Amino acid sequence: MAEIDPYVRTLFIQSYGKLGIAETPLRRSELVSVIVERVKSLLSDVGFADVTEAPPLAELIADELIAAKVIYREAVQFAGEYLTFRAQAYQEYRNKVLVQDPIYNAGQRIGARFFPDVFTGYISSVLEGQDEIPLMGLAPASGRIVTFSDNQMSELDKQTSEVIDAVAAQNQIGGVAGLRELILGQLKAGRELIRAGSFRVYFLQLTLIQSLQYLVARYEKEVVGGLAAALIAALMKQIGIDA
Repeated sequence: MAEIDPYVRTLFIQSYGKLGIAETPLRRSELVSVIVERVKSLLSDVGFADVTEAPPLAELIADELIAAKVIYREAVQFAGEYLTFRAQAYQEYRNKVLVQDPIYNAGQRIGARFFPDVFTGYISSVLEGQDEIPLMGLAPASGRIVTFSDNQMSELDKQTSEVIDAVAAQNQIGGVAGLRELILGQLKAGRELIRAGSFRVYFLQLTLIQSLQYLVARYEKEVVGGLAAALIAALMKQIGIDA
């Protein structure tokens, strides 16, 4: 996975209100092929066709949509697994996930030049042999695997659970219906990564850290924001990044 992929993933979700995938049972290879073509077309349209490899990113996007239940999985004896895309579920997921995406929010603040500037900077850094650009607060190498000790897992599990409990106590977040449930789902997914003890930093960013960043911004002077900020600091320290 390239460091630039999270940016392309956000641009992908932002750009496609509808993916145009048939709502009929497909094999995974068929589904991924459609996403690959969408990624290639999008990057070509913005003038950065070679900024990343579409197939690996398409696999990650497919996994994300499956985990979010945008794509329904059905296993049939002998026949194998089928995946069915649900357009309405995708639109609802897209609207909710962009609200708390720090990359999307940065793009909204900076405007149309944001993604071209990011892609240009990324390509320049690669050509010059420099470290790749940070992922909205995360250090380079977010594709690396991190392993926690039992003590680290226990402490981070406790802190994550405290944030989850604080969010669960909120009636609603940001005035957006369903956003609280989405954030809770991502926080819990991040907690499961911590409990597993070994994971890629990228997946922690997409689940736990992304949600925590949103909570810090939304509840800066409240208990929820304080708990989220403390957990971000602890995570940054544990995965070898200065807070």
